[in-house]
Amino acid sequence: MPHATRNSNKAADTAKRYAVNLDWQKDSKIKTCKCSVCGDRVGRLKQSFTSSRCRRSSRHCTGLISTTIPDERWQPLLGVSLPLWGELLGDENFCKSSGFNEKNFVMAMDESEDGKPPVSWIRSDARFSCSPNEQVMGQIDPSKLAAWLYAHCTHFEVKFLFSTQPVGVEQDKAGGITGLRVTSSMTAKSRFELIECSRLVLAAGPFTPSLLATLSPHRQLALENNPRLYQWVQIKGAGLPKFDKAAVIMQLPEGARFQGPAQVAARQGMIEISRLYSAIPDYILDHDDATRERVGNSTPLRFIAAETLSLPGIHLADRRHTSQGVSIVSTGNESSPVIGKVPGWLVGSTGKASRASTGDESRGVWLAYGFGAFGTTIAPGVARLLAQLVLGEEPEIDPFDFAVTELEVLDGIGLEHQEKKLSKGKGKARR
Repeated sequence: MPHATRNSNKAADTAKRYAVNLDWQKDSKIKTCKCSVCGDRVGRLKQSFTSSRCRRSSRHCTGLISTTIPDERWQPLLGVSLPLWGELLGDENFCKSSGFNEKNFVMAMDESEDGKPPVSWIRSDARFSCSPNEQVMGQIDPSKLAAWLYAHCTHFEVKFLFSTQPVGVEQDKAGGITGLRVTSSMTAKSRFELIECSRLVLAAGPFTPSLLATLSPHRQLALENNPRLYQWVQIKGAGLPKFDKAAVIMQLPEGARFQGPAQVAARQGMIEISRLYSAIPDYILDHDDATRERVGNSTPLRFIAAETLSLPGIHLADRRHTSQGVSIVSTGNESSPVIGKVPGWLVGSTGKASRASTGDESRGVWLAYGFGAFGTTIAPGVARLLAQLVLGEEPEIDPFDFAVTELEVLDGIGLEHQEKKLSKGKGKARR
């Protein structure tokens, strides 16, 4: 998500600051939007913000808001995020608009269990005990949250311009960023438009390093990116009553046919079940990976659903009742998020940009990625930290652990952008 902000030091401008977060998902290209209040343009990675597109972009997300994250390095972001979630969830209108539900359970095999499950879609003969999940604040519906965010952006007069793709950044003689070059899918690729900006935020999830490489091909960073695949299956037409909306973490026993844990999220008219599929081997994700339709292997999830869920009239082998896919998440430096500014001398279009200060340390290219399976949980904290950094304010938490850090030079001969295109199970690396 490229995001451009205007250059201003006036305190009176505080009320007119806007930031938009976005994803790079399948069937998507870079989009741009323009804020009619301040005139800044924002590049955006999403095909559309109609409700159907929101469902497409976020359908793999369970929307859980966790109250704990095992890794100690994530605690500052968690500490900022949870109070912000508390404020949002204290608003009844937000809860309704985002589809918030506080019913969350942990299921574990218990042969002595013979009680009635807390929701109707769990089989009573599955011998699973259910207890409240104390490590989860609740669950939001990601598609509804995306629609809510879009409505608020338009309310604050942010306009979205679609069908554009970034090709590079423009810099002045001092190395400061002055704009983003984009092309339109409606015109010849040789023609480009310059969107003026002094600050550019790239937040394209696991595809952020590849997006940065696209914008600055002459000075490429070897950024740590640890992508992981999650397999999901959506079961449609479940006809769930309103009180049965809930989320479950399913702990499977050691002797189970397939190992867990699996996550089950029940929302209006649909149940989604997902689990960790695998880590991606050593290659860097590129645009083809972002737009490629991954199907994966849903057999384990279908077996888990058949053995634990009560779904009258639903045939799990019938593609009219189910859909499946694979989503990608990643973490950054040492399995931590990456939130920080790219050194200006590393994003020069010629590779010769000055290392000298541009006079405003908040100007330049910023990255925000690597949130793994906790993106929903820490989103408010990430947004606050990023806004403070980009606007040149004193950050609420120490951003040192999340700074952009370059890996060692590849093969001792300079940095190379490694691409691997997947086709019918075969990987092809280009160096």
